[in-house]
Amino acid sequence: MAFQTDIQQFLTATLGIRVYPSTIPEQEHNDAALYNISGGSRSSDSELCRSNIRLRRVRVIIVSKSALNNITYGDALYTALEGYGGAMGGTTVLYCRVDNEVDLTNNTQKTYEKTMDLSFKIQE
Repeated sequence: MAFQTDIQQFLTATLGIRVYPSTIPEQEHNDAALYNISGGSRSSDSELCRSNIRLRRVRVIIVSKSALNNITYGDALYTALEGYGGAMGGTTVLYCRVDNEVDLTNNTQKTYEKTMDLSFKIQE
C-alpha cells in the first residue's frame, strides 16, 4: 500500500493536476490523470530472489483538454522518471523505465490522452 500512496503523491507533484487510482470521476472537468499498478513479483535475478526487491508496473493515463498540455505533462513525467533511482516517499526506487508512450485523441469527448507504461524496480 505504501507504493500506491507514494506513486500517487509523486504523480500529483510532478504533473500538478489531480491524479486518481483506476478511474477519473465523471464530474472531473479539468485535466487529470489516472494510474493502475500491477506486478509485485520478486525479481528474477538469482541474487535478488531472496531480498525485498519487487518489479512493479504502472500505467498512467493523462487526460487533457489541450494537445499542448498533454505533451507538456508527458514530457514532465518522462523527465522525472526515466532512469530515476532514489526515494519516492517511503519507497526506495532502484530504477524506473518508461516502457511505452501512446497518444490518442478522443473526438467524442474532445480530449487528448497520453498513456505511459512505467516499470519500477523497488525495494520494500
